[in-house]
Amino acid sequence: MPELKDFDHKKINIIVYKEERVVKVVDQKVLCEFEMTAYSGNLGPKTGRGDGQIPEGIYRIVSLNPNSSYHLSLKISYPNKVDLERCRRRNVADPGDDIYIHGKNTSDGCIAIGDRAIEMLFYMVNKAGKDNVKVIIVPSECYKHEYGESPNRELYDSIYHEVNATLHFAQ
Repeated sequence: MPELKDFDHKKINIIVYKEERVVKVVDQKVLCEFEMTAYSGNLGPKTGRGDGQIPEGIYRIVSLNPNSSYHLSLKISYPNKVDLERCRRRNVADPGDDIYIHGKNTSDGCIAIGDRAIEMLFYMVNKAGKDNVKVIIVPSECYKHEYGESPNRELYDSIYHEVNATLHFAQ
């Protein structure tokens, strides 16, 4: 774990690996990893309000909530344009919203990482500035064959390209 008193990164990427249930914070190298304390849904993108799915895609941090019911929370920019278009194509009227990275150990489509971890991540995001944080949520650490054959191939190609670019830059 990084020493927070020495944290001076101006830009960070948060990569969420759903299958492994791991959240990595990256800037030129992997700074730290947090294990998810709760998980809901399956691999695959969120399909609509109430499905319990954690979304998949490239997002930003919209807001930091120090008064969250889940200790602290970071709201992500779900749904983005890609999510809205996917819902439109599938005739889904309500894609849902209010997706957070938060503390505690419960999830209904959010990314729960526990109280100590969210304290650290909240500090890092606040210090870097929410506009300097990208959140990339992928199904798993490796691009599997079935993703290339999925109806969501374009989504998977884009998010894995983003992860590879982030990790290549980080090495």
